[in-house]
Amino acid sequence: MTVNRHDPAMMEGQATVERMFGKDVFSQLADRASKSEFGSAMFQLALEQIFSEIWARPGLTPRERSIVVLSVLLANGKTDQFRQHVGGGINNGLSAREIEEICVQSYPYAGYPAAITALLTAEKVLKERNLI
Repeated sequence: MTVNRHDPAMMEGQATVERMFGKDVFSQLADRASKSEFGSAMFQLALEQIFSEIWARPGLTPRERSIVVLSVLLANGKTDQFRQHVGGGINNGLSAREIEEICVQSYPYAGYPAAITALLTAEKVLKERNLI
């Protein structure tokens, strides 16, 4: 499998990943996606479908999509991905207070352990970025 970086859909995915996570993350994803090795198909699907198609759909802003993604990751206990998407959410315009409120709002629905783990994870990212 090869990643065609000149494909308009791939260019959309590249712009999304770079805006949210930086050029280094896009390069890592594209590199993994373009190789014929274990796991490359998952990286290609992430670029082609998640970041090129789903994140580009009309109807929600990138900021609103970040709220949805953070809520789902929190509820499913996906701490590593939650951490990464806190950074993406900040880059999509979420404030520290809004990220805190996502955790608080999720508490009655996802449970205290999931919400507090997410809150503490978000706190680390926010402190790393000097936002709190």
